[in-house]
Amino acid sequence: MKPLAKWGWNFGRLAVGMGLAGWIFHRIWNQPHGMNVHDWSPHWILLMLGGQLLFLGAYLLGIERWRILLRTHDIRLCWSRCFTLFFIGHFFNAFMLGATGGDLIKAYYAARETHHRKTEAVTTVFLDRLLGLVALVILILVILTFRIRFLLSHPSIEKAAFFLLILLVAIGLMVILLWHRNWIESRFWKRITRLTHMPAVVSDQMARIYAAIYHFRKKPALLAKAFGLSLGLHILSLLADFMFATAIHSHLTLFQAFTLFPLLSALGTIPITPGGLGIREGAAVIIFGSVGIPPLTAFLLSLIPWIGVTLWSLFGGLLYLAEPLRKDHVIHSG
Repeated sequence: MKPLAKWGWNFGRLAVGMGLAGWIFHRIWNQPHGMNVHDWSPHWILLMLGGQLLFLGAYLLGIERWRILLRTHDIRLCWSRCFTLFFIGHFFNAFMLGATGGDLIKAYYAARETHHRKTEAVTTVFLDRLLGLVALVILILVILTFRIRFLLSHPSIEKAAFFLLILLVAIGLMVILLWHRNWIESRFWKRITRLTHMPAVVSDQMARIYAAIYHFRKKPALLAKAFGLSLGLHILSLLADFMFATAIHSHLTLFQAFTLFPLLSALGTIPITPGGLGIREGAAVIIFGSVGIPPLTAFLLSLIPWIGVTLWSLFGGLLYLAEPLRKDHVIHSG
């Protein structure tokens, strides 16, 4: 796909997302919502700024998590460079397919940072995303376990939680399958390559990717640390969402915020519109409506955090524009 057509496609998807969000807003605007700006907290500006700072804290934890995965493969990327690549990826996450499109860009830049460990650098990007997803799903299920009565009293949330449970089981089985044994050294892999007539260059590359993943089996302490950073990242993001909810005086409790916002975040990964825009807002009206939140307030509970994330992504866009001006950087890889 040519660059002009690719940009046109992305802007088209953005327009669809904004159109969906606008249509939902139009449908609920004339309904009794009982809220206007004068009902917001008198300290709403400070609460909004506090939420943005919590987002920044979450991003910094994400950067450190990625650095841990890189160091496991002896890729020593300086902190400032990780910071730049992280936010460039975040910029493309906001405008590409779903919430993971920026990972492709970050993987591309990560591969450029080393001459000898390109495959390993790319693999860490996607393993980083997988750790974040697993931590999010586990966090949701733990919260819902403690809120079982709430879960059973709301069928729509119960279905979403059941879907996440299936997702967690699938991820767990995949991890067990990948790390139970070294499949590349098994007869099974040799038989597959022989039966499929796989070119040597392809089989070698797949072997390197698998070896990069299997390598983490020997580093349980580092994986545990990265998983802990993932949990901290999600908790800071949820606290930011709660501060936004408090700013607009939504009457959402902390327990409700920690129960419902993660479910909404999971929907943001649906690859239809950039960041799930429009899809997420429609789901917010249903999810927050289950606890008596009026439609317009529910709409804003989804839209305001998205605006906050988008502002940080625009910061990543500035770093991306400055990238051609960068002359060199320091990196050491083993």
